[in-house]
Amino acid sequence: MKKISIISCLLIMFLLTCIAYIHLNSIQYKVTFNYFNNKQVVNHTKTVLLNNKVQKDNINLWMECVKSFNSKNKNSIQCTSKGWHTLNLNDYNKIDFTKNLNEWTEEDDYLDLNCRISSFILVSDMISSDCFTKKYDSSIEKEITQMSNIFKRKLTNKEITTFRSLFTPITFNINTLKDINIYDESLKNLKNSWKKENLIFKNNNLSLIQVVFIEPKNTTISVFTGHTGILIKNDNDIYFIEKKNPCFPYQISKFQNYNDLNQYIISQFKDTKNRKLMILQNDNIIFRK
Repeated sequence: MKKISIISCLLIMFLLTCIAYIHLNSIQYKVTFNYFNNKQVVNHTKTVLLNNKVQKDNINLWMECVKSFNSKNKNSIQCTSKGWHTLNLNDYNKIDFTKNLNEWTEEDDYLDLNCRISSFILVSDMISSDCFTKKYDSSIEKEITQMSNIFKRKLTNKEITTFRSLFTPITFNINTLKDINIYDESLKNLKNSWKKENLIFKNNNLSLIQVVFIEPKNTTISVFTGHTGILIKNDNDIYFIEKKNPCFPYQISKFQNYNDLNQYIISQFKDTKNRKLMILQNDNIIFRK
């Protein structure tokens, strides 16, 4: 009798575990978004940015870039022309904008913004660095040249230094991977690098989101920014503004909480192979994978 009771308890525990697993894996995360091709959403976004101390000139410059992209890609962004559009994440991640490349010239591709430049235009007055001590990175230097063309003026030394300090990858040495927390160690080295350069994130409701990739090897760890966007809390919503890459449109998404935001972000980086991933809000971890 006792043996039957134990078996029954084990079966119940097994069934409850299965039910919990099925429930967790059946959660359908959604994303509500717009490609800035609806007047109400555009005006609302401008107001939210101004209320969060983004410089008007920076907003206007960024919106000009949005208009330029949207004018060339009207057909591929029609789904949000009437306002906010909601999709399950699985369906959202099937959207493919690479076909836009077929209609672009090399010059168009070069002049359009990637995620780092897009974000930096909006936050350039809210982050600052005094110096740059790392090795120059050719991709970051190319982006600085690209920004000069977008700004239509010479960048200030402060802007260049801050962009380099913020986004240039770092590599540091380790004795072994066994005895360290790879996320904590990566963030510590990243923060130490920023501290040397006096990189400061000014306190504000608006913050920079960075998807940071960590590549561990036998005796080194490399850390670099794979994606960036702008986060703004407004009333009961969390807004996320981003430009995934030159192929994708400028996008604003809204979420109810940080978990929904994190699930949306990581769903786009499933194939990370030997890389680890962490999401930073300014200089604080809000998610690790």
